[in-house]
Amino acid sequence: MGPYRALFGQNIPIDYVHADDVGESGISGYKLLYVPYPIMMGERTAQAVARFVEQGGYVVAEARAGWNDARGYATPTIPGFGLDQVFGARETVVTPVQRTALVVKSKNAAIPLLDEGARLPGMIYQEAVEPLGGGQVIASFLDGSPAMVVSSHGKGKTLYVGSYLSLAYERTKDSQSQGFFQGLLDWAGVERPVSASPGIEVRSLEGSNYKLEFVLNGAEKEVPAGCGCGRRSRRRPSAISSPVKPCLTAGMAAVSCSRNRCRRKAPGSWRSGKGVGNDIPSVLAAPRGARGRPILHSDFPRRRSGKYRLDPGHGFRSVRGRG
Repeated sequence: MGPYRALFGQNIPIDYVHADDVGESGISGYKLLYVPYPIMMGERTAQAVARFVEQGGYVVAEARAGWNDARGYATPTIPGFGLDQVFGARETVVTPVQRTALVVKSKNAAIPLLDEGARLPGMIYQEAVEPLGGGQVIASFLDGSPAMVVSSHGKGKTLYVGSYLSLAYERTKDSQSQGFFQGLLDWAGVERPVSASPGIEVRSLEGSNYKLEFVLNGAEKEVPAGCGCGRRSRRRPSAISSPVKPCLTAGMAAVSCSRNRCRRKAPGSWRSGKGVGNDIPSVLAAPRGARGRPILHSDFPRRRSGKYRLDPGHGFRSVRGRG
């Protein structure tokens, strides 16, 4: 849960992929793979991870990767199943601990938001490693032993961490650790899907020919929405074509929409082929004659102050036009 919590506040969604699915189907459609608590790993899963890196993927693995196979048998080297060559690191000494700390030795592209001397909390294991091949040590434990190694393999890059940073962040919510996780996105070239003011939550609902962006303020005070989508693509069209300017008071919600081939229902409502842009509509509803395309409907009455609220009883409900 550590990476999820670290990225949730930045409106960055992540997927969870089961290790068995990775072993059976491989990894596709992703740029960055984070492997937390990887003590038990099947050989097919390890091979799929290696192929992902060879083909240009970025992978971060925590301590003792592939120590045991699916039957519980220990591997002779750690990381196991040849992953030591993929990550450019091999375990030398491991010490069970409750807590430990990793100190950044030098600034590196893999951890762009961390400066030299930054400390990252770790838990469970303090695994000292030796770099192999082109592996480079970029962080150490307090006793000076190597704790983090960055390397490259095939077309991709790897980062091996000798402790459990994800669990530590789940327990501590350390700001340096949050910077570590967010920096991994820049390292792997992962584009942020949306930018928003601090405290604003943006979530998406997408179908074959429409996309809704839900802009939520869960804070206790009014904040500017300040939302804007990342770079558009044909695969994932932008739902907010330009920044949403209105403020959202505490507990308020607003919706911005984009939909192909929909007619204009009312002033400020649907616009053909365009996102709503700067003006959140008073009524979001598809024309009744739309051919079987499910959308969400809700009323957002406009206040004189220029803000929007969701009246009691006007919850989201699914509607479908007649074909």
